[in-house]
Amino acid sequence: MKWPAFSLRFVNNVLSGVVVVLALYIIVAPILPAGLFWWRQHFESSSAPVTAARQHKPIPKTDELIIPSIFLKEAIHEGSDTYAELKKGVWRVPSSSTPDKGSNTVIAGHRFYYSSTAVFYNLDKVAKGNPISIYWGGKEYDYKVISTDVVQPTDVSVQDPTVKPTLTLYTCTPLWTSKYRLVVKAELTGVHS
Repeated sequence: MKWPAFSLRFVNNVLSGVVVVLALYIIVAPILPAGLFWWRQHFESSSAPVTAARQHKPIPKTDELIIPSIFLKEAIHEGSDTYAELKKGVWRVPSSSTPDKGSNTVIAGHRFYYSSTAVFYNLDKVAKGNPISIYWGGKEYDYKVISTDVVQPTDVSVQDPTVKPTLTLYTCTPLWTSKYRLVVKAELTGVHS
């Protein structure tokens, strides 16, 4: 049986289209979850959350990290199981201080992760001078970014205690690798009840 030429051409075009769609999916799939997450956060947090206390809105009962410059508003997770806690979002390193104790509060998060939230996807967009807030224990702790740096993954000095109240955020960098750590340091500028 001989197939008509137009039918073979049609089948060839359909299969070519399927191959193109699959190739695009393979290229875009790793980027899509983080991008959609960022846009969801952006539109849900269209007003700068750092100003919540100043507008006489109640302070949340949950502990939260707020970074207005990247539209981030995330609950801070506690626990000793690093892997499990990081899959939930941002995680306070248990050996570090808490905001109310006045030393170095260290918070980590994934920049990219295939099966969970990439909360620090845009952490590289945070710049010196940007405000960051933490709601902790019924109070708002306001910080100002003083530095951003890239360090080796073995450099755990970023978690060392500090004399001044400090906030340290870190994640893997460059995107899609764990070659280095992106570290954002911020100093306390005020506390509000």
